[in-house]
Amino acid sequence: MLNHERDSGDIESWLSAMDPMELKANGWTPDAVLTICKSQGHCLLYDDKSSLSSVLVFQKLADQLYEILFLATAPQCRRRGHQLQLFSAFIVGNPGTVWLECRADNQAAL
Repeated sequence: MLNHERDSGDIESWLSAMDPMELKANGWTPDAVLTICKSQGHCLLYDDKSSLSSVLVFQKLADQLYEILFLATAPQCRRRGHQLQLFSAFIVGNPGTVWLECRADNQAAL
């Protein structure tokens, strides 16, 4: 279920389920993710029953030009299509060009 209205405590709880080393390997820290979620104001969230499972944070660069800054799913919720649902909802609600930078070995994102 997509949910746009969550407070920062929910995101903090979600971050605590994430492996800090995995975030760091991808160039993030929990504090950086929390800061960007609070400051960008463009955040799509996916609830897996009672808990937040996935987060997509983006910024609007220009008319119909967007950049996805952060897209991740908690380890225990992976391989369930949550990121695909978030990304699909994002594309439907924000037509135009989307930039997504990812590692060269991230075949799922490519």
